[in-house]
Amino acid sequence: MATLAIDVGTTAVKAAIVSLELRVLASSTMPTDAYVAASCGAKHQSVPAIARALNSAISSLDAELLASATRIAIADQMHGAVLWGDTREHEQVDALHASHLVTWEDRACPVELLAAMNRHLLAAAPSCQYAPVHHGFGLATLAAAVVGTPSAVEALAGQPLATFAHAGTIGAFLAHQLCANPSLTPSKPVIDPTDAASWGGFDVEKGCFAVEETAAAAAAALPRMQPPPDGCPSALPGSGCSEPLVAALAADLRRLVPQVVPAGSPAGVLVPAACTRIGLHALATAFRSVSSPPVVHVSVGDHPASVAGAMHALLEAGGRSDGPVVFLNAGTSMQAAIVLPAEEVPGALNAGCEVRPFPRIPTLAASAGEQRLLLAASLNGGNVLAGLAASWARGGSVLGQATSRPPGTLDGAYVELEELAVEALDAHAAAIVWPAEGEAVDASSCHAPQIGGVRFKPIVVPERTILISGCGVASSVDDATSTRAAASALDIADLPPRDAGLRYAAAALGLLHNVCSMLPSSVWLRPAVARHTAVATTLPDSATASDVTVVLTGSAFAKSRTLRRCADLFLRHLVGEASSSRPSRLVELPGEATASAGAVGAALIAASSAFGPAAAAS
Repeated sequence: MATLAIDVGTTAVKAAIVSLELRVLASSTMPTDAYVAASCGAKHQSVPAIARALNSAISSLDAELLASATRIAIADQMHGAVLWGDTREHEQVDALHASHLVTWEDRACPVELLAAMNRHLLAAAPSCQYAPVHHGFGLATLAAAVVGTPSAVEALAGQPLATFAHAGTIGAFLAHQLCANPSLTPSKPVIDPTDAASWGGFDVEKGCFAVEETAAAAAAALPRMQPPPDGCPSALPGSGCSEPLVAALAADLRRLVPQVVPAGSPAGVLVPAACTRIGLHALATAFRSVSSPPVVHVSVGDHPASVAGAMHALLEAGGRSDGPVVFLNAGTSMQAAIVLPAEEVPGALNAGCEVRPFPRIPTLAASAGEQRLLLAASLNGGNVLAGLAASWARGGSVLGQATSRPPGTLDGAYVELEELAVEALDAHAAAIVWPAEGEAVDASSCHAPQIGGVRFKPIVVPERTILISGCGVASSVDDATSTRAAASALDIADLPPRDAGLRYAAAALGLLHNVCSMLPSSVWLRPAVARHTAVATTLPDSATASDVTVVLTGSAFAKSRTLRRCADLFLRHLVGEASSSRPSRLVELPGEATASAGAVGAALIAASSAFGPAAAAS
């Protein structure tokens, strides 16, 4: 008995066979190459392209191991949304009625709509505690779809909204399709609380979306959208924010939003014919002759899945800690997180820090109650380093020099920049000037690791800057969101190699400091009395000095020695250690444990649920 664990990331998919003991028996990773051309600000991916990549990954697994799977667990990229039609009406893959996946990177939702939504969500307090919405969040995407904004129409490929019956994350789409039976009335797709919270407008305690509030906000925002969306109700004389309009928008939203179920719940039992319909032929072949097909579990967000996988790996390695354990994940973006009992979540949080649900896993839980994830999420991570590498790969002419550097491959540029950056960090570690909390620095000429934007806008935005003293290179974390600023920050093609390495190193330092500074300062302090079990800890009531364990996970940490070195330097800065001694509180999981943390976490969550094959079959 084993679990087929699927991890659908932003740029790649992984399929792994995980044993009951949570050992990875086989795995395969494939790039998705799924981005499609879209208008300015929009970030869309092709669902069939993701399915093709997933099919390739699954087909690379050992057939006998694959057929032994009794569960299918899915971790998916969070925040994004895809819409699709009733399965009964579209039984062939070439006729599959699905929109593009509007990803977490999308920036095309009208700001008037986002502002109105957040006003209405805030007004619902204190009876409801809805999480805010931001660009790229699923509920914002649905709100844009029901009012017909240009980017939403583009994502729907010009098809009328009425032809779509469901919406969910890419993982919810896969689970719903894999269990679909065309002869039955399609059931509502399901998502778990981690994915639901990532959509915004979700009340974690009540387990519901803000459908009515979103409809009212969309109706209120319509008259302020210039120009109005094509064919939207606000174009009709006197429509305004009328009750019929709000009711119509609410009906569309209610029809589309998925059902929220506990993490690890079964979505249904695999139907081999359904696998063929969406292009997952390898799954259809593996289970066509199996008498008891595997149970498909509700998808879980890829970040909480990776945290769960890292927690398990840390325990397996004997890595218990007397202080807080921060899980620092770097993939396309970057996150810093700590798992806490729900009652221990601090009341005041830094800008950029939020509270998310976290599945209660008995072997990892710190208490018998509910768990929460204290999360600092940055939109910037490996994507920044990838942009620098792409610029370096283009080649260039160094100003004031007769020589030029020829173009190279992207992989070659990564290797070269990594070597240059590590050399720079080793040579200038003592010259790094770390900013004090809230310190304002004139960073007008600095490299900015928030070029992808931020999901928060503090009342006061401190320009925390990491400076490599005497080298003329700094890494600012101010809010630099314009296309021009992003292009300038990533343009290193004409720099001498030494300066390019310094720029790359400064970016990595800024990325680390950016996301870590979002967590409350108490996270980095030693508890007066350690109160914990497993690896989930409580935040201190008082503190004296730093005693924190940081666990590195994610593909960018696995790939980048520069990022790992920066994490080391950051912790030395926190604890004030001499640069010659390595702090024991930095934990680098083995490469396979890091790369497979999301898949193992998804399998662990599915196995830890109170639901099993019997419940799913019923």
